[in-house]
Amino acid sequence: MIFSVRFFTVTLLLGAVLFDGICRAEETFSKNQLKAAVNECNDTYFLSQKSWDSVFTTGSLDDEKDLVAKCFFECVLLQTGAMDDKGTINSDVTKAVFLASHDGTAVDGHGELIDMCVPGRVETDTCEKAYALVKCVTVEELSRRQAR
Repeated sequence: MIFSVRFFTVTLLLGAVLFDGICRAEETFSKNQLKAAVNECNDTYFLSQKSWDSVFTTGSLDDEKDLVAKCFFECVLLQTGAMDDKGTINSDVTKAVFLASHDGTAVDGHGELIDMCVPGRVETDTCEKAYALVKCVTVEELSRRQAR
């Protein structure tokens, strides 16, 4: 049950950004690959339900100094290939990962969130960078939902 809730929550997080169109086959990503990454990262970086809830209702962790939570996001991005070990984010792979979190169903107008949130990342710590990306995307998505 906890895994289901956590995976659903991660799916919501990753689903905050959806892909407009991936052209190259090597940039596709399956939901099973995403599940495997989430499972592996959750084993290493356990997060409380309170932390999950905070991210998805406010766009931020309740404790912005929680390095374990930030490193969970880094782990998922690393495991999926969306970010390399130097912290370079691959926008196309990131889009594919977010697309996989929604079973390949893209929503018009959301692909640009990745393009908006990836450039200009100045964080030197890869956990901080991964969390900053997730936060940027989530805050923007929450803002767009409220505007509807």
